[in-house]
Amino acid sequence: MTRRAKKNHTFLPGPVGIRISSIVILLTVLISACGPSTSGPTNNALAGTNPCGYQAPEPTPTPGPPTRTPTPTPTSTFAPPTLASPTPTSTPEPPTQRDEPAPPLPRTVEAWQDAIVSVTLTRDDGHLLNQQGLVVEASGSVLTTLDPVYNIVAFTVEVPGRGIFPAELQHLDPRTGAALLKIDAVDLVTAPSETSAVTPGQRVLVLSRDEMDGSFGAKRALASPSLNAPDHLFALLRTTNPYHDRSSVVITEDGTPVGLAGGRRAWPGFGDTFIGGPMGGPHQPAILLSSARQLLDGTPSDFDLIPSAVAYGGLGRWAPIDGPVTRKMVAEPLQEVFNRLGDPVAVEGIGRRAYWVFRSNPGTTLELIYDQPQELRSVDGELLGSARYIALWWYRGGYDLLLCGTEPDRLGAAFVVTDLVSLEPLLDQAPGSTRSIVRAAP
Repeated sequence: MTRRAKKNHTFLPGPVGIRISSIVILLTVLISACGPSTSGPTNNALAGTNPCGYQAPEPTPTPGPPTRTPTPTPTSTFAPPTLASPTPTSTPEPPTQRDEPAPPLPRTVEAWQDAIVSVTLTRDDGHLLNQQGLVVEASGSVLTTLDPVYNIVAFTVEVPGRGIFPAELQHLDPRTGAALLKIDAVDLVTAPSETSAVTPGQRVLVLSRDEMDGSFGAKRALASPSLNAPDHLFALLRTTNPYHDRSSVVITEDGTPVGLAGGRRAWPGFGDTFIGGPMGGPHQPAILLSSARQLLDGTPSDFDLIPSAVAYGGLGRWAPIDGPVTRKMVAEPLQEVFNRLGDPVAVEGIGRRAYWVFRSNPGTTLELIYDQPQELRSVDGELLGSARYIALWWYRGGYDLLLCGTEPDRLGAAFVVTDLVSLEPLLDQAPGSTRSIVRAAP
């Protein structure tokens, strides 16, 4: 079943560095920049977005400074849950590994090495991203990892000895970035269905194909379970080995599949800090194959509401809290915020990256990226638009704001929002993405 993206009304960037005191002028600029709403590109695999579909509310007839939409005093309708994830504890510094010659492949891998395929992602700006994938069903199901920071519009999969196939994105787990692709092929070589987990400091092998000549090889690495999401993630510990390819297949030394190495994703968070992977910290995140295979059974309906990246910065500090547990925790409370927005406001920096807005008065920020565009509504249910990148900003000495756009470096609009402080108890309970989130060998 092919995944269907929601119809989207995205925001266009406005002029850079211009203060507009009148809401009427602001809305006129936004509407004139977009023009009439038209159908967006049908091959946009991630966002399914209409790049020019901002729906502006009716303009206020009397110019003047922006005011809040009159609403009753909001109350929080959610209570911070008690986390079931283990509390990170102090652990020894992870072991390091010296450079070693490439190991021979285990004999058991030779029978299924052609299940390791090359995946090419095409971004909306035309750039190509090359990574690995793993065939898990002979009828054409391929597991890989996906980074929703980029707007991907097309996929292809190169199968050794069979050629290049266009692919469709069937499912994406926003908690981890595991993605299930489908190609039109049969009788493919598949990876074993039996998988393994890892123990602290375990020696593993990372398999990959060379992008240029298709040669196949392995590198040694050390792995360790994740503390904040042990059922979904593990880590390839930082060592002296070269950087591993995105979505490379990880196996035990006897050849049993373990998982897919994620990319060291980087997107700009508050203060120009960069967030890496679904786990954060200095180690390379990897997804357990047992977790990724769950996509074969279908995607839960609430996946569209779970953010694919989270960054929280409070009053001059920056707390990387990203991870599968955090993403699921904040999903429902954030929907409450998105459904009670006030007036649109003019903010200096619209059209640029959020950092240029935040830097003048940091306050507290919560930055989010979604795979599917999130609908944004007023308190009376009016659809104001939708966006994949959303930033909440409070304690700034003025209005609390929601900033939004198609991606982190291109803001499109800003709205007044209230009661963001009620999110803090929830965020303060979220497990941190720090050095202590993996277990090192004793």
